[in-house]
Amino acid sequence: TQHDYDEIWVASESQRHLWITKYGFRPEIVHATGYARTDCLVERKYSKNDILRSVGIDPSQSEKWILYAPTWKQDSSSRNLFPFGAKPHEFLGALSGLAAEMNATLLLRAHLNSDEFRTPDLDRVVQIPYARYPDTEAILLACDALICDWSSIAFDYLLLDRPTYFLDVEAPFRKGLSLGPEYRFGAIVSGMEQLISELRMGLTHPELYWCKHESRHHEIKHVVYGAFADGRASERCANRLLASIRTAN
Repeated sequence: TQHDYDEIWVASESQRHLWITKYGFRPEIVHATGYARTDCLVERKYSKNDILRSVGIDPSQSEKWILYAPTWKQDSSSRNLFPFGAKPHEFLGALSGLAAEMNATLLLRAHLNSDEFRTPDLDRVVQIPYARYPDTEAILLACDALICDWSSIAFDYLLLDRPTYFLDVEAPFRKGLSLGPEYRFGAIVSGMEQLISELRMGLTHPELYWCKHESRHHEIKHVVYGAFADGRASERCANRLLASIRTAN
C-alpha cells in the first residue's frame, strides 16, 4: 500500500536509507524531513504540572513520574500486557511498592490498539488510556522515566534524554522489526527483580544510570535522528506539502 504514495517522509537520512535498501522504495520518493509529531519533545514548551493537571492528576502527589507503555499484541494473539509471566496485580503491585518508596507514581498507558482492561486498585498507579488522553507526546514530556518493550514510543522518548528501561520479552512482530534489538539504548531487564533494582538506582542515583548508558543513548539518538532532531520537522513537512500543491496546480 505504501508503495503507491507519491512521497514518503521519514525521520532521518538513516531511515531513508532503510526504506530504500530494506523495503525497496524508489529513492526519489523518500524524503528525510524529521518526525513532525516529536517537535514538541525537542522544544519542551509545555509545563509538566500543566500536563498532569490536564489528565486529572494533582502534580503535588509525587516527585517522580514513571510511564509504563507496552506495545500491543500485533501478531501474537496470546501476548500478555504484563511481562515475565506476571499477573497484573503482581507486576503493578511491585511497581506500586517501589513508587511508594520513591515518592513516585506509575502511569500506565496501553497501546491505542490494545483492548480496554481494568487495572487492580493500587496506590500510586494511574491508568491514562489513549481514548481519553490522545496526546502521547505530552504524557512523555511529563514523565521522568519510561518502561517499555518493543513499542516505537521509545524512540520518541529518546529525544528527551531520560532513563529508559526495556523489558527483555519476545517481540510480537511476525515479520521482524525495522529497528531491532540493536537499537535499544537504555537498561535491558529480564525479570521483575532486575526491573525494580534498575529503576530504584535510576531514580535515586541518575548519575549511575547515565554512567552506564549515556554513550549508547547518544549514539542511537544520532543514528535514528541525525541532524533532524531540531524541532523543525513540522516546518519541513509543511514546506514539502505546499511545494506539492503548487506543482499539482
